[in-house]
Amino acid sequence: MARAQEVRDSCKFSYGIAPLVVVAGNLETEFATIPEHLALIITEVLKNALRATVEFYTLGNSLLDSTTKIGLISDDEDLPKVRVEVYKGKKEVVIKVSDKGGGVPPHKLQAMWSFGYSTVAESNSRIFEKSLSLAPNFVRPDMAGYGFGLPLSRAFARYFGGDIHVQTHFGIGTDVYVTLNHIGDQEEALVFRELPDLASNAGKRLFDNK
Repeated sequence: MARAQEVRDSCKFSYGIAPLVVVAGNLETEFATIPEHLALIITEVLKNALRATVEFYTLGNSLLDSTTKIGLISDDEDLPKVRVEVYKGKKEVVIKVSDKGGGVPPHKLQAMWSFGYSTVAESNSRIFEKSLSLAPNFVRPDMAGYGFGLPLSRAFARYFGGDIHVQTHFGIGTDVYVTLNHIGDQEEALVFRELPDLASNAGKRLFDNK
């Protein structure tokens, strides 16, 4: 998926490392949608998944006490993969994005849907404190955003009869479900084509804008 590779590139520039993304499910799915809106939604969800995974496994987390030693992860394959699953039902397409990035703290569940809410300052502070050699830069805006991406993505999904639901397991990870109603089945809006898998050189049919 070309969009996933772009997000991985941004993640590597900010952190020096990025988890692999695996795509599974009904990879032959074709449905009509507005490509720009779908691209924004998928990009925002993937950014959150990759950021959470990298920070959880390289910057440490509040679930571990100060005496716990975390091995330095320096290779993409050492990180848990972010998994994308695509399914098409009779009335809607479901895109599930799963990560093992530690989940969302309960007190932040509502805040993440607020326009303007961002955790980039907190992330930059943690990077500075850890002084990670893997992270040559602070988290860039194209990776962290300005706090509008996720709520705007949900607004787009709801406008077209879909929604975004978040199921998080604090200390483990997060599953994000993007549901999109069928607007039609015209081929020109969204197609699948052969792209190299992000985790290997094997070809895989991943979705991309036509």
